Amino acid sequence: MTKGGVAWFWPARIRCVLPGNPAYRMEVMGGGELAFLLIVIGIGLLMMPLAVTGTGTAGLIRGALGDLEMARGDYDRNKGTAAFSVKLSGRDNRTYEDVSGTYPIIGPWSTEGFIVDAGDGPRSLCASSNCDWHASHAKLERGEPMETTSIPIQGDTSQPPRSARCCARWSPWARST
Repeated sequence: MTKGGVAWFWPARIRCVLPGNPAYRMEVMGGGELAFLLIVIGIGLLMMPLAVTGTGTAGLIRGALGDLEMARGDYDRNKGTAAFSVKLSGRDNRTYEDVSGTYPIIGPWSTEGFIVDAGDGPRSLCASSNCDWHASHAKLERGEPMETTSIPIQGDTSQPPRSARCCARWSPWARST
């Protein structure tokens, strides 16, 4: 970036100089260097939504394509880390009415679909006619991080009541001893 070049190959004394013409190089602490800094800050601000989503460049491309199979693969890789919802454009397979919207994911369905909370009950969502809803475009959205805890519970064991042991003798499924 400077007239002396950038030491990309340090500790070797080889210098990388861009651009090759010395007339186009920036002065140290000059206006060109400040303009370059402002451009880099602007690009960083434009890329902030990418960082906030936590999906990365590949996740944004999958979301733009809207492929349900890719969304399911992403869900399978990250389930248990956060609550997920799916932004969907699609139709009901029975009534053919539009069901587009954003729905929380309850869990996986079959090998490439989801079970979503539709408000009036769970619905299966897939890219075929084998489920409740057909998705023509689906984008996976990450929600709040999940926190799980486990608590050990200790309790006394008890024997079944005497009447249950007595009736078990006459049950057709009981083994003879």
